[in-house]
Amino acid sequence: MDDNRIDKAAAFDTLFTNNRIQILKTLAYYIDPHLLKGLAVYIKFLELQYTLALFRKHPETALHSFPLSSDGSSLAGELCSDLMPLCDETQKASLQQVTQMLDNIHNFQEMMDMAKSMQELFPEGFSDLDGCDPAMLSELFAATQNQSGGQQNGFFPDSPLDAG
Repeated sequence: MDDNRIDKAAAFDTLFTNNRIQILKTLAYYIDPHLLKGLAVYIKFLELQYTLALFRKHPETALHSFPLSSDGSSLAGELCSDLMPLCDETQKASLQQVTQMLDNIHNFQEMMDMAKSMQELFPEGFSDLDGCDPAMLSELFAATQNQSGGQQNGFFPDSPLDAG
């Protein structure tokens, strides 16, 4: 496990436990294996009880506070990166497709921002699409499709949507 995921797991464990529960977890290493089952269930019960009490007293409790101006796609990308090592190969492939789609959306947004800036700088050059080269647009579309693996919808490779 990498340090980033360990930190996130440790933050969760630290928030939803107390010293008494940590002491019991430490004692579990020294207990007779026949008694471990009961102790493990008891520890989980105490964690649940502690968590419920914490949310009753402090309903605003959170592990991470997302700023309002935060870029949703970067958070989604970070989530995909954090989940990737925990997934099987099929799930990893799906997460990689999501990550690639988010990257494509981000790149498209940057291109649109650049085009808007160019339009503001040179309004006479962007007044209509008569001067637009259709070959350039088809090359752009082909490049985007190649990045997504050539699949039309990218999510369900065996779906009827890809048969066309």
